[in-house]
Amino acid sequence: MTFRQYLLTMLFGTALCWVSFGLVLFNVDPFHSNLAGFLFFYLSFFFALLGTSTVVWSLLASWRSDEGIPLFRLVGVRFWYSAMLSASLVLLLFLQSLRVLRPWNVALFLFCLFLLAVYRYTVNRSHT
Repeated sequence: MTFRQYLLTMLFGTALCWVSFGLVLFNVDPFHSNLAGFLFFYLSFFFALLGTSTVVWSLLASWRSDEGIPLFRLVGVRFWYSAMLSASLVLLLFLQSLRVLRPWNVALFLFCLFLLAVYRYTVNRSHT
């Protein structure tokens, strides 16, 4: 699969995810919904954010990259960063909906993400 095919596939999938998020947002009543409605809301939002940030970061990486680094390596790294960003935003949104989000929770959460990123960087560094 070429980089262009990857981007077109991701754009199509992301558009479908945003459409599904819009359908959930306008058709599910949160006051009368069961667990499935909330699950569809958070999952569709997660996948829409994941696709959007992956496409944006992949395009930025391809425009900034030198010719020595293969694009498939950049895409994998950007996808991981996008997954972490999307999961973080959805988790923070979920905590806010429960009304338990406080500044110290956010600081602790960001510290845990920092530790995860340092661990991933260290493990990848030791294998190369």
